Amino acid sequence: MILSAHQPNYLPWLGLFEKIIRSDLFVVMDTVQYSERCFLNRNKIRTPDSWTWLSVPVIYTGKESNLRQIKINYEVDWGMKHWKSITYNYKKSKCFKKYEDFLYHYFSFEWDNLVDLNMSFINFVLDELNINTKIEYSSNNPEIQGKKSDLILSMCKAYNTALYYSGANGINYLKIKDFDEANIPIYYQNYKFPYYAQCQKGFVPSMSILDLLLNHGEDSKEILLKSQYPIIGKLKNKEVII
Repeated sequence: MILSAHQPNYLPWLGLFEKIIRSDLFVVMDTVQYSERCFLNRNKIRTPDSWTWLSVPVIYTGKESNLRQIKINYEVDWGMKHWKSITYNYKKSKCFKKYEDFLYHYFSFEWDNLVDLNMSFINFVLDELNINTKIEYSSNNPEIQGKKSDLILSMCKAYNTALYYSGANGINYLKIKDFDEANIPIYYQNYKFPYYAQCQKGFVPSMSILDLLLNHGEDSKEILLKSQYPIIGKLKNKEVII
């Protein structure tokens, strides 16, 4: 079984869905520590000239022990602000009308916590693109413990993983020796953002998958997999290219 995992980001980039597609099991890491100034509560959308951030205000004191505890701050009407920004920048996109109702209700709903907000959108995209990878939450498995490399290794062992498909940054913290001893090979994602037509002039990469979805709808799955690049693997400390 191929396993991958990641924190549930807000309106994630294409690479997260590529990881899910290529895995038999994807673990939502909702028990890790919240980090400020990352993609857990913000992401990028296109504008006529470039791009802009959409950021969700959260209540964070630094005392929260895991991501599940992060609540959304509704002292400002950020949902309608995001909705208006998306409407302004994508109302002429090919698939805006198709997703308009979902997006309006998504941004109108008062979500309790950040994980539920993010996973609602992720699950919608998975359904829309017919991605059937099994999804689990780290909070539902008490065997998943530790931090960084130890956390990932315990996760792999908990699900009897045959191969771990890591994000590119995993090469900086995963302890290869521990995975070798457990006979669990690691492949590192080497995702390159594919070109596709955007409703604005020109092409700006690294946008939220919302940008791709509003421009290409059900064809988004084929596009996000279109750009094939080698996946870098490590087994017994030997690098292999697949």
